[in-house]
Amino acid sequence: MSQIYKPLTSAGPIPPNIPTQFTTDVGGPVVPVANNVNVFGLQNFISNDNGIRTEGIGATLFVELTNRISRNDTTTDLQTVNDTLFTPTDDTAYMFKAYIVGYDTVGGFAAGGSIEGLFRKNAGVVTVVGSSDTLDENDAALEPPIAATSVDWNIVANGANLDVQFVGVLGATINWKCLFTYIQVS
Repeated sequence: MSQIYKPLTSAGPIPPNIPTQFTTDVGGPVVPVANNVNVFGLQNFISNDNGIRTEGIGATLFVELTNRISRNDTTTDLQTVNDTLFTPTDDTAYMFKAYIVGYDTVGGFAAGGSIEGLFRKNAGVVTVVGSSDTLDENDAALEPPIAATSVDWNIVANGANLDVQFVGVLGATINWKCLFTYIQVS
């Protein structure tokens, strides 16, 4: 922390004013305590056209990347794991992009790709209108003919929710990560 002292009799410019509060998008203003503000970065599934928002609580400022969700899961052998991304708002349409990566901790192999798509929610039910793998890459050991089946990942409707689905292969323990981003309109 620095301190500025300016005697009343000396020459020179007046020291700058120190802000006493910072306005945020959500919550109250952030008010420094002893000229200190704590700043933290977060991600949030809340829909926001800007993709970023600020939230203030006391002397703490949260800078949130919105419209994004991340999920981590593990598949063992031929296991299929569904993980809920979120429960979309009713009577809305969404465009999304999901980045997915997996690492086989047994064999040291990798799989990954991205999916783009469109879904909607009406009357409490999510429907995936369509999706396309825009990138789909695997080490050869994670697909036929070396493996009996191929690893896979999907974005799927599950009643009122939207899920990411990971599919493993025999003899592999795969740690998965999905970063899901979207835009929404109603």
